[in-house]
Amino acid sequence: MKTVTNYFQRIQDLTLAGRPDDEIAATVIEEADKAFGLLEPALGDYAVA
Repeated sequence: MKTVTNYFQRIQDLTLAGRPDDEIAATVIEEADKAFGLLEPALGDYAVA
């Protein structure tokens, strides 16, 4: 399972490799969707009255 550090490292690697901003932005969106997908089952009913 990936950790937040893994996601950050991926974005940092793309940035340091000089990848275009639009490619980095697309990767951020994709990685964020994956991260929230992992959190949703655990937090789906949190603070629901």
